[in-house]
Amino acid sequence: MWAAKRGNRFAQRQVANAYLNGEGTRRSPAAAAHWFRIGIAPWQLAVIYGGLAQTYACGQLVPADHAKAAYYTAKSVADLRALARGRNAQADYYLGLDYALGRGVRRNRTRATGYLCRAVMLRDTRAAAALRHLQGRSP
Repeated sequence: MWAAKRGNRFAQRQVANAYLNGEGTRRSPAAAAHWFRIGIAPWQLAVIYGGLAQTYACGQLVPADHAKAAYYTAKSVADLRALARGRNAQADYYLGLDYALGRGVRRNRTRATGYLCRAVMLRDTRAAAALRHLQGRSP
């Protein structure tokens, strides 16, 4: 709990799981929700929105709902753009992928390359591999 109260996101998620499952403490879904909310990094939330969008779009795990898919796609892209303005490597990486694949935005190779290059400069190794793939070079 000490680390969670001092902002350690991993510890915050561990505390959330403890409350959710009643491990070492009384079970409290409300407390679990609180710790889950603060224990997630903003870029992770944007990625989760993207995953929700894909889930609703394909309709395999839940009934297809294109309105919800569009909502979560737009939310994911908007959140990633806001984070990318603050020099966030993960946001740049995921925005680069979105532009490369046309996920929630019009496919744009130039923008994809720009975001992926910036993520590489911020030391995101996944971005380097994605950039090589986008440029048609093998890893």
